[in-house]
Amino acid sequence: MDGYIVQGGLGMARGSLARIEDGRGMLLYVWDGGLWITQERDSRDYYVKPGEWFRLGRNGVVLAYALSRSSVTITAPVPSHYARRIVLGARVIYDRAQEPGGWREASRQRLIRLWADAFVPFSRPTTAAL
Repeated sequence: MDGYIVQGGLGMARGSLARIEDGRGMLLYVWDGGLWITQERDSRDYYVKPGEWFRLGRNGVVLAYALSRSSVTITAPVPSHYARRIVLGARVIYDRAQEPGGWREASRQRLIRLWADAFVPFSRPTTAAL
């Protein structure tokens, strides 16, 4: 796992639904159980089993449905302003409108995310000789 932990040890009962709005780059790691994930504007659905993870590849609405009792950790590439809203059932886990810092902090986090998205796919690990 990488990034900042948004919600660790999120317990999802069988049949529960998590909804993430505009959370591109966030990662869902499944510890126990299994999730069925659907992304807006994506014709494929994804099944994530224990020990696997799924990175949200686009903005829009993402639905994660628990096929069995599941334990999930959600991480984000930036420490704040990482999604518009995250809801589990009727409980709001995160709402960007409640985030401190206002529009300046939101703009700063968007620039950080844009910069990371532009260069991380092309980076290669190197070893320095001392």
